[in-house]
Amino acid sequence: MITSLLNAQDLRQLSYNKYEVTSSYTFKASSAGELIVKNFRGDITVTGKSNNAVTIVNETNIKANSEKRAWNLHQEAKVTVNQTEDETGKTVIIVKGKTKWRRRINDNLVITVPQVFSVALDCRGGNIALASLRGEMDISTSGGDINLRDLTGKITTLTSGGNIEGSNLSGRVSAMTSGGSLQFSDVKGELNATTSGGDIEAENIQGSTSLETSGGNIDLYDLVGREIFARTSGGEITARELIAETTIDLHTSGGDLDLEDITGDLEASTSGGDIDIMDVRGETKVWTLGGEIKAKVVHGAFDGRTSGGDISLSKIWDRQYEDHEIDVKTSDGDIVLTLPEDFPASFRLRVLSSGRKPGEVILSDFPMEISASQAVTLSEGGINGGKFNVHVEASMGTIRIKRED
Repeated sequence: MITSLLNAQDLRQLSYNKYEVTSSYTFKASSAGELIVKNFRGDITVTGKSNNAVTIVNETNIKANSEKRAWNLHQEAKVTVNQTEDETGKTVIIVKGKTKWRRRINDNLVITVPQVFSVALDCRGGNIALASLRGEMDISTSGGDINLRDLTGKITTLTSGGNIEGSNLSGRVSAMTSGGSLQFSDVKGELNATTSGGDIEAENIQGSTSLETSGGNIDLYDLVGREIFARTSGGEITARELIAETTIDLHTSGGDLDLEDITGDLEASTSGGDIDIMDVRGETKVWTLGGEIKAKVVHGAFDGRTSGGDISLSKIWDRQYEDHEIDVKTSDGDIVLTLPEDFPASFRLRVLSSGRKPGEVILSDFPMEISASQAVTLSEGGINGGKFNVHVEASMGTIRIKRED
């Protein structure tokens, strides 16, 4: 192992009991090398530059009652910097902090490396910022935020107590935080992100996306990928301009769903909120245990279920889609279905109608036969050849079939 030369070291007094030691290192490094930081406590900033040099500046802030004491504390907890090569001749730079925590000492690293450089950072209690790099990046911090900007490669991030933000990223991105929010924009590639206690926002993502939070809202804007998945256990989901080659899965256990301009086969659910959909293209399946369903400009097949609310559906007769089957059911609410005049429907309607007249529980602008028993009102009929089944069921409400104006 070749230890890099210390180019400069400066100690200055900031106030009567505060000192700062600045240690600077500079050495040549081949492109496609690797930076490893271990056991470091403090903030880390790493930036790629268009040259074959590595610079490391370590700013150490020390609380001490004299310059001599400050210097002794610095020597006891000094960060070491070493340079070596692996078996292929690749440059490897290793920065090590002290395992033992010093209450009076705080370090911050500012590092520049060639733009093509892999990075592995282990931070024990600070923020991490990476920018303008290409390579493999493995980043973890126990108690701070992570900021990612202008990166290409396999990117893995972990923080136990902070937020993660990323913009202009390419490659395979994996992010996890136990106590913060996630925010990503302008990502090309696969994105997998999880938080146990914050909101998630994703914008302009081109690639498969999987997002999960146990305690926040999810906002999705302009996502395109093979598949899109988002789940929250305690918040709302808002989605605009989503396109998936296969499936779009959006689920929440405790909030509303507000979805607009969706292309792909959609499955969406909530255990305690409303579902509002506008302009969806593909097969759609939605369900809620405790809210209303409102769906407008539905181009393909639609399956909607609620245990405690109304359903309103406005259907488009879009012939580029093969399946236009409709199946909607509510256990406690009314259903209003609006269809184009030329839509080829085969109707089967059912309402539990104890004590009510048949004409009060099923109303239709299209011709159909209505029959009633003591407890159930049924209606069947076909229009325009009846190619697609339309099954509508309301246990305790009414059904209204409307012709589109």
